[in-house]
Amino acid sequence: MTSARLPAIPLLVAAASVALVALLSWLAELPLSTTLMVMAGLLLGLLLWSHVRSLRDVEERLRASLAETTAAEELASGLFDMAPDTVLLVDAHGRVLRMNEQAETMLGWSAEELVGQPVDVLVPERLLERHVAGRTGYLELDAPDRRLLGQDRELPLKRRDGTERLVEISLGPMRTPGELRVIVAVRDVTERRRAQEELERQFREVEALNRELEAFSYSVSHDLRAPLRAIDGFSRTLEEDHGAGLGGEARRLLGVVRERAARMGALIDDLLHFSRLSRQAMEVERVDMEALVGGAVESLRGGQLDDRLELVVGALPKARGDGRLLRQVWENYLGNAFKFSAGRERPCVEVRGRRGRGEVVYEVRDNGVGFAPEYSAKLFVAFQRLHPAEEFEGTGIGLALAQRIVHRHGGRVWAEGRPGEGATFGFALPTRRRSSDEESTS
Repeated sequence: MTSARLPAIPLLVAAASVALVALLSWLAELPLSTTLMVMAGLLLGLLLWSHVRSLRDVEERLRASLAETTAAEELASGLFDMAPDTVLLVDAHGRVLRMNEQAETMLGWSAEELVGQPVDVLVPERLLERHVAGRTGYLELDAPDRRLLGQDRELPLKRRDGTERLVEISLGPMRTPGELRVIVAVRDVTERRRAQEELERQFREVEALNRELEAFSYSVSHDLRAPLRAIDGFSRTLEEDHGAGLGGEARRLLGVVRERAARMGALIDDLLHFSRLSRQAMEVERVDMEALVGGAVESLRGGQLDDRLELVVGALPKARGDGRLLRQVWENYLGNAFKFSAGRERPCVEVRGRRGRGEVVYEVRDNGVGFAPEYSAKLFVAFQRLHPAEEFEGTGIGLALAQRIVHRHGGRVWAEGRPGEGATFGFALPTRRRSSDEESTS
């Protein structure tokens, strides 16, 4: 805008000056030739002055533009050198024009060695022909596009010492007044690939172990149940048919045999249930926890509840999860509380819940025998018992089963207690982050 108005000012001044000179010439009665010479000189001076001003303005703009260009080049150069990945600048013939410090570290080439050479020196011999054809075709395009190479299948890149690294390569065309240039960004994904392969190997091992566990579970189911049924059956027959001829100690021992066989059968059932849990599909939905607790209490009422028990169930917030599996958690938690508080004069079990930060929290508290705090981590390990089976019945797998269910929901479990002061068992389910099982079924 300023440069467009500047020439108008000298022209106005020139017009006014011509008019003034003509007026003075007429008043002074000067010859016409003299007047014209004066007017020509004046106009020439004004035009020269106008051009000088315009040239100065152009010079100032060029200096400002040059300063901006220099700053932009310095910024681009700094970003080029500070890039965390290897970055190369390649010309239209595939020659390396520039490289950053990370390129020297990754490739093993110094800038003095690599600059000026074709990028082909970085390609393994077995891939060189295909690389040259692809590079040539890309550079000969009228409008090369941005490309990401090796995203689905990492590409091997050869270092100066002959070793190879797996990489992903990004190509970015950059047109200059002279010719096309390409920015080549190289990301080393060798360690990522190794970690992925290690995870895949571990996953295959876990799958193999799961198949072995499944085969073992079926073996246990079929091979151990038959002998147990025989032991229980023969013991019952001996007791019924020949009990009159047996002494009191013999009948007691028969009872012990039958009781131990029944316990072994229960242990086999729990083991099978535990092994199958990880393969059981989850059906995630909004779950009414108060209804689940009510159903769990009813299922436990026949064998573990007595009239002395005081059960207090508070308001329980709803959650998202598999209702069948979460009911198993409540049955195991409540059954545990009922069992270990049954010896109290006034056994009391309290169920409570609340909303936490990003999760819903549930707790079952009892006034039973409790446990030493240093043993809290062992309670959720399969077959770990803090009390002898003769004192408190069970197989020692219920809390481990509850933990596996909660973990499949993306939640957490915990236990707190003191000897003789009762215990609190809790679990929390996420409200915002979905578990992997939920994502796969939704």
